[in-house]
Amino acid sequence: MVKNKCVRLGRYFSAVVITAVFALMTAIPAFSIYYPNSYPSYIPFVGGKYIEVDTSLGVGSIIISSSVPDKYLSVGSANSYIYNTSSSSISGVFRLRNGTDYSLRFPAFDVAQYYTAGSYNPTYNTLTINQILNTNVEFQDFSGRDKQNDTFTFSNNRERFDSVCGVLSCITSFIILIFIVWRLRND
Repeated sequence: MVKNKCVRLGRYFSAVVITAVFALMTAIPAFSIYYPNSYPSYIPFVGGKYIEVDTSLGVGSIIISSSVPDKYLSVGSANSYIYNTSSSSISGVFRLRNGTDYSLRFPAFDVAQYYTAGSYNPTYNTLTINQILNTNVEFQDFSGRDKQNDTFTFSNNRERFDSVCGVLSCITSFIILIFIVWRLRND
């Protein structure tokens, strides 16, 4: 009798441990590369979308209109270029930390190009990106590689889904645990 009770207790204990491990594994969030989302202090106005980058010109921010829809921009291979994936051109400003401004454009289906602001016959140069430092832009990404912050790696819907799944798995585990304890007491 005691042996049977010990065997049942061992099985129930194993079920509790497996359930607890499962609950913990599903409740732990998956993290990705995180880029901060704080508006750079060297930009003299607040508003619009920005991408703070380390470039061949130095550290600065690409500033575009907030009316540009999300996922119109994409990060190229090796994160060295930012592409406009839409059929319309996007204009903006590239401001270095030292205050130097460049006019910026993203031609349709092309990379970011800069030129000296106010020049009569501008020469366009490709803006080469070394690293994305800070942004509030949601990039389009079909490669499966993670180049994005919380807003573009895990959308708000994905974060809600992960949270709901974690909570539901904990509730399910708790219900299973209560059932196991109830069975132990009634055996």
